[in-house]
Amino acid sequence: MKISELTGLPLKSVDLSKYTGWGNLEGEDCRYSYSPKHGLLADMLLDACGQDNNYGNKIVLIDEVDKVLRLDRHDSLPHEATSILRFLLDFLDQSTGEMYMRRYNNAYHNISQLKIILIANKSFREALGKEYAPALEDRVKVLSFQDGYKATEKLSIVQDHVQQMVAEEEIDRSSIDHDVIEAIIGQDEAVGHKGVRVCLSMAEKYVRFLKNLNRVQGLLGKKPKFDVEKAYECYKKQKEERDKEEKEKREKQEREDKEREEREEKDKDTEMEKQGKEKKDTGKEDNNEGEEAKEREEITNGEKRAMNEKEEAKDEDGQLNRGD
Repeated sequence: MKISELTGLPLKSVDLSKYTGWGNLEGEDCRYSYSPKHGLLADMLLDACGQDNNYGNKIVLIDEVDKVLRLDRHDSLPHEATSILRFLLDFLDQSTGEMYMRRYNNAYHNISQLKIILIANKSFREALGKEYAPALEDRVKVLSFQDGYKATEKLSIVQDHVQQMVAEEEIDRSSIDHDVIEAIIGQDEAVGHKGVRVCLSMAEKYVRFLKNLNRVQGLLGKKPKFDVEKAYECYKKQKEERDKEEKEKREKQEREDKEREEREEKDKDTEMEKQGKEKKDTGKEDNNEGEEAKEREEITNGEKRAMNEKEEAKDEDGQLNRGD
């Protein structure tokens, strides 16, 4: 890795998907097992390329993070993923200067000088959701490469890598089949890889194949062929699983959106019905008040007429009295 060359520090790469399960992650106490597992921390500290007895100041690259830290179909975090998440939260915390190794009688080791790089094909939010992602995001600086490499860029990188490896292994350059290199890039694009890690790994397999070509040809009696499609079978299955998961998430999101819209529409209809009822009740009250007012007005008019008739009667009686 270029960063190792530039910094002059040893690099240790680990595949996180191989450390699922508590024994694999923490390591096992050698007092209770004939072949105890080293554990993730011990493996990160040991056997780095160009280490030169450097066990604390190195670059640790943790790959395949999203394969382990991901929610299940019920949007819950599985038990194994929970254990690894808890480990990473402690490991990445700046206040954590030491961590213990279970296998080595709980001996502590200083990790404060480690340079840690996490690699994933999905963001923490996509893999872990809003509930679990923030804790990890607070502990790292996230760099996102959404576009990835173009096919032409991959081809150029892989060709250079193959030429370098062929020179190191002293393999005849004329034995390189460029159609195989192009097939590797084609398969890598088909399974949706944005980076170059897998296609470089395939190129290295192809170089090893070339190195043993003459020996295998002598045994088989014919020239063997490097099967690119077969080499990518596992990645095709992974893509099918990813596509299935994404489809299920889309369908679930669509169902939730539809249910929300139906609830909102129902609430809207209920509110309109409520408002209509209130308006109707208000209209009834207004009509009742109007009728009451009309009745009061009729009563008042009747009283006025009675008073007028009474006054008229008095006037008539007064006139009769004057006439007599």
